[in-house]
Amino acid sequence: MKKRVAAVIIIVIAAVLCIGIGVSADKVIYPCAKAKAVEYLCDKYDAEKSEFKLVDHRNAGAYWDASKDEFFQHLAWKDFAFEFEYNGKNFYVNRCNGKFFDDYQLDDIELWCTEWLQSNVDKSIIGVQLSDEELLNYMNNCGKDYDYTVSKNDINDFLNNYSHSAKSNYILSVYYYDETVDSLNPSVDEKAMTQKLKSRLNLDDRVTATFLQSSVDKKEYKSKCSMWFFEIA
Repeated sequence: MKKRVAAVIIIVIAAVLCIGIGVSADKVIYPCAKAKAVEYLCDKYDAEKSEFKLVDHRNAGAYWDASKDEFFQHLAWKDFAFEFEYNGKNFYVNRCNGKFFDDYQLDDIELWCTEWLQSNVDKSIIGVQLSDEELLNYMNNCGKDYDYTVSKNDINDFLNNYSHSAKSNYILSVYYYDETVDSLNPSVDEKAMTQKLKSRLNLDDRVTATFLQSSVDKKEYKSKCSMWFFEIA
């Protein structure tokens, strides 16, 4: 009981300090940030608070950043990161440009991209490389808020805006499998498939086909300082 009271007192004091220096409480206080994140998810997916189970989180705070020069570190700020479970699926919530963003739809979007490419390019396509960064890029490049829910009808636009911005030039990797292809030397066939992709997508040289004999895999990345994200590749 005493620990709970002490925790409440600390939160109240911190909130008062935040107001005093003009900083929003959800930027530095975990319960406030979590509540804001859940509110964002409820609004986006039209769900109740009780439907989102917190699995893990990383607190916000200052750290010494050596990403540019290990000998001349500078003080930087890391924001909160959350992992939630919803409808039996684990996903991440980060804050980007001051707004919450999540990757709950990542698996669905990868599936829809694959289905669209199978129907419009080649039925041998089995997957695409996809991560949170491409979702963010799509939202930013197409002027959509982070609470926008992507649908199947958006997939053509999504593919054509894959990392297409002034700050990124990532290449869309499309994976395919054809038992008639020489697995020891698939380069000729990969070039032909890449040309087929270029003819259907407005990505110029930012798309490539890769022969893959296994299924695509999903990996998670939990950084101590930067954004938490999943990648399908």
